[in-house]
Amino acid sequence: MSLLAAVLHVQADRALPSWLGRAAQAWLLERIRCAAPKLAEALHDGQMRRPYTISGPRGQGTDRWLRITSLSVDLTMLLSDAILPALRGQSLKLAGVEIGIRAVETATHAWAGRSDYEALARLAFDSESLVAPGLEFSTPTTFHHDGLAVPVPLPSLVYGSLIHAWDSFSPLPLPAPLLPFVERCVGIARHRIATRMVQFGGSEQHVGFIGTACYVVVPQPSSGLSPGEYRQRVQLLDLLTRFAFYSGVGARTAVGMGQVRPLSQLDQRSEDGEKPQS
Repeated sequence: MSLLAAVLHVQADRALPSWLGRAAQAWLLERIRCAAPKLAEALHDGQMRRPYTISGPRGQGTDRWLRITSLSVDLTMLLSDAILPALRGQSLKLAGVEIGIRAVETATHAWAGRSDYEALARLAFDSESLVAPGLEFSTPTTFHHDGLAVPVPLPSLVYGSLIHAWDSFSPLPLPAPLLPFVERCVGIARHRIATRMVQFGGSEQHVGFIGTACYVVVPQPSSGLSPGEYRQRVQLLDLLTRFAFYSGVGARTAVGMGQVRPLSQLDQRSEDGEKPQS
């Protein structure tokens, strides 16, 4: 399995700072350095998109957890075989706060899971129905576009980010150009979002949004594509929406921003009811 989302249930004996994404990243990279120095060096090679995400502690009260995802075979194997099994019952220190790790989940939690690129593709292309995508943006999300921060779930920015992540790490190339289709044929059907400010240290801050967005795809006759071409592109939207659960979306995903998951079909119907026509 090349794709991993692990949830670490944690507890602290005092209140935690509001944002610990950068501290969590430093802790994870140190764990990787101790277990696999060459891999840790590769993760610092200056590439713009990292093959992992990590959040600071999320949740409330006694139900606190943080999340690690991996997009590469090597990192997933290291996490699964060496790093995660050794964490149960241990503790980590984030920004000077000692945090106990009660349990590690990779399957049953709503934000945990395992898969690979081939399995996601099979799920998307074996589906008989064409359903317009929807996403829950659970941690503050933003995009960098033409030198500006854009904290809005515009389809071209969301799926442009996912296309870039897929092209960067997947062994399977996308079988058709998707971004022109998104720019011409995909819009926001409905959204419920709120602005959130994320503070990194003393001076760096980012404006992001949280909430949900449901998208609408124009009917096939209006798309300028044949029925087969249209179906393929809507299936690619489905594929990348599933992939977003592991990759995250937008800027600063390596320090906890842009953690997302697909809305279920039931959630989408309750939000909007729109779906593309075959």
